[in-house]
Amino acid sequence: MNDTTWYIDPLGDSAVNALIAQQSDYEDECRGQMCSDGVRRDLWRCTHDLISRLQKMENAVRMHYCIYRKRGSGGQIELWRFERSKRIVRQKPAQVAA
Repeated sequence: MNDTTWYIDPLGDSAVNALIAQQSDYEDECRGQMCSDGVRRDLWRCTHDLISRLQKMENAVRMHYCIYRKRGSGGQIELWRFERSKRIVRQKPAQVAA
């Protein structure tokens, strides 16, 4: 993940925006970034650590944001489906009718 650049789009969520502003510098604001879907977005460059903290907070507080990543120096900025813990549902084995 060392060659990956991470970005957050706060989607107008003031709580997410405030947290990013506390954790980031002004130069991490990246306005008008062209993404792989052809849409320009105002993003914040951030660390994977900040993304992990947002993910943990999201469980307690409803937050709205999207995560984007750029792999390597020439990669495109693309939407990233970040890690979410998956609930494991165990199904009972089918019972055979006697």
